[in-house]
Amino acid sequence: MLEVLKVLLAFSLIIILVRIKWPLGVSMLTGAAVLALLYGQGPSGLANIGWLTLSDRMTIELAIILTLITAFSAVLRESGTLDRLTSSLKQLAHSTRLIAAGLPALIGLLPMPGGALFSAPMVDSAFEGIPISAERKSFINHWFRHIWEYCWPLYPGVILTVELTGYELGRFMLYQLPLTVVAIIAGTWVSLRHIPPRTTSHQAETHDHPIRQGFVSFLPILVVIVLSIGLGLHLIYAFLIGIALSVWMGRKHFEHPIRSVLLKSISLNTVFLIVGIMAFKQTLESTEAITLIADTFTRYGIPPFPLFIIIPFLVGLVSGLSVAFVGVAFPIIFPLIDLTGNGIGYVVLAYASGFAGVILSPVHLCLILTREYFHAGMGGIYRLLWLPAAALIVAGAAICLWTIR
Repeated sequence: MLEVLKVLLAFSLIIILVRIKWPLGVSMLTGAAVLALLYGQGPSGLANIGWLTLSDRMTIELAIILTLITAFSAVLRESGTLDRLTSSLKQLAHSTRLIAAGLPALIGLLPMPGGALFSAPMVDSAFEGIPISAERKSFINHWFRHIWEYCWPLYPGVILTVELTGYELGRFMLYQLPLTVVAIIAGTWVSLRHIPPRTTSHQAETHDHPIRQGFVSFLPILVVIVLSIGLGLHLIYAFLIGIALSVWMGRKHFEHPIRSVLLKSISLNTVFLIVGIMAFKQTLESTEAITLIADTFTRYGIPPFPLFIIIPFLVGLVSGLSVAFVGVAFPIIFPLIDLTGNGIGYVVLAYASGFAGVILSPVHLCLILTREYFHAGMGGIYRLLWLPAAALIVAGAAICLWTIR
């Protein structure tokens, strides 16, 4: 169990540093350095991890994409587009609950790193005039942003699972769909049942019909979704086009010069945060920490059912990435059972457990960005997160037991 303790020590250090108000990027880099040292990496090893992190294409693309997301959100907010979108939705739906959960869920159809940062201003706008804690806003944005990640075929975790198992995509999606249903029900129960069901704030009179106003306001976002998902354009180019379109459409509504809006949206803290997260990820890969932890559990002869919960959950919790628990944990645990026939139930259990770890992970980019946007306390967010995350594992276990009965 020594390998488990090493990772838990580095993990705990990150949490402690964050709680004493260290910048998260610095906390992540410190945790990564401590983990590397625990695994015997010397100065040259640390330098190599640093170089691999900074030269990694994913690090560079993440930093660019998150900067563009921030700029896109700033343009939409500054031009009043977000206010007009939420206003039209309130006039049509008359439901704060539906709007607050529906907006991040809608953005969640677009798989993009740190997408919760994009939907956070929408959730904030939906609750304008309604007293609600920053922690509850953070939960709603973080949770409902991810309700499709169990079955939506554009998410890398789903695609990679299908590739590893050889299952037909439609069949896998059908078995995974109950997890999305459970996520919606559990998230609603925890976060929305105490919120007034109908909007109470007064909407400004507009000359546009709410459907037309809503469509026009949503158009820049729709363009990004169509370009990236429908046409396969890289997110960087899709967001550049989306920003250009939103600037043109809102050119008469800006209170400040467009250049200052764009420059103000650039945050070096966000870039440094990405470097910290990717350094921790690179350290896990360079030290083979996750693989060693999984091997430790299998050596103890633990039966398959708990292993399909424990190993994916731990990998998801430590990495904060769906592709990590799929790519690392699944090849280790899948040989323990026969995947043909009723084996798909075990796959659903492993996916549900792994994603429960991802959604709870303090290094999950969406959780980090959401918490920082709303200035929420991590403890308060976790008090809301643990029950729905547990519900996912229970649902996965129920599906597994039902298929092997």
